[in-house]
Amino acid sequence: MENAIMEIVEEMKKLRTDFNAEQQETRKLIEEKFSKDQEEKAEINGKIEKQDGRIYKLENGTRKRNVIVYGLTEETHENFNDLKQKIDWLFNTKMEMGIKREEIDEFFRLGKKNDSKRNRPIIVKMISSWRKTEIMMNKRKLKGTMIFIENDMNEEEMKEKRNMVTEMKDLKSKGHDAYIRGKSLIVNNVSEAGTSNNAREKNNTTGNIRDDEATTEEQDGSNIGNTTIYQTPLNTPGKRNVSQRSPEKNTEFKLVEKIENAIKKKKIVQLQRNRSSSEGQKTLDSMIFRRQEINSKSKIDDQKNDSENKNIGYASFVYDPSEKEDNENNKVQEQTTEQTGQK
Repeated sequence: MENAIMEIVEEMKKLRTDFNAEQQETRKLIEEKFSKDQEEKAEINGKIEKQDGRIYKLENGTRKRNVIVYGLTEETHENFNDLKQKIDWLFNTKMEMGIKREEIDEFFRLGKKNDSKRNRPIIVKMISSWRKTEIMMNKRKLKGTMIFIENDMNEEEMKEKRNMVTEMKDLKSKGHDAYIRGKSLIVNNVSEAGTSNNAREKNNTTGNIRDDEATTEEQDGSNIGNTTIYQTPLNTPGKRNVSQRSPEKNTEFKLVEKIENAIKKKKIVQLQRNRSSSEGQKTLDSMIFRRQEINSKSKIDDQKNDSENKNIGYASFVYDPSEKEDNENNKVQEQTTEQTGQK
């Protein structure tokens, strides 16, 4: 009996070891397959991101020369020539830009025609991008009218713009002077008592908020000292990253900037010290010192030569014939005395 029990126990142990080994093998196979699936998924996601980036670039390339005109009246039986005359009146009569018809590639109204009284927007495709930028720069001339011009945006950018407009309305209702400039929402910290009548009128108005009203260039000269800028990157569709800088954070930012400038100055001084202590700098300094010594010695020698030339005396010799005769008589007398002495 005992032997039989021992055999059964050993068989159970073998079965356990075999089961554990098979379990480990299956785990390895599952992990390998899962890792391969993850790698394939990462590759597919990378390809999709690249494709999205290319599509976004292509869309922006086609849209960057387009403008959308809002507020131009639409008749029930409007045809192509009527729309052409309206665009010609807008750009050349109202905005005084002198745009020729050859500079416009295409124009048409967006959306289906319906019985509602709402005017459909018009998309105008320009041939050159610089002409389009001129249109956007001159849209301030439409201030005070119900016509306004915007960039051609995709769906994500339109959603982002709507979110910014709703946020701007909320801030205006709280007493802040808020407006949209480009891709950022700018807020001046103004109290409710300090809000102007124009701001209150804008808060009370309903319907579409005009882009030139929100992005007026008149705000450029306003106080930007107490300004908070909410930057919203439109290049990231579906996301809204808001960065707000309050006056307290502004002081902190200035302190950090001062510290960084001080660190930079210390680094520059340290570099200058390292250069002065290097062997190359020492040899260069010694060469400069030798040159200075040679130049100083040459200057001293030149000064000595100049002084010697200045101290030279000049003797003038004058020819006198009487002196010559006296010398000859003296010579004759000397010769006669010598002859008498010999005798």
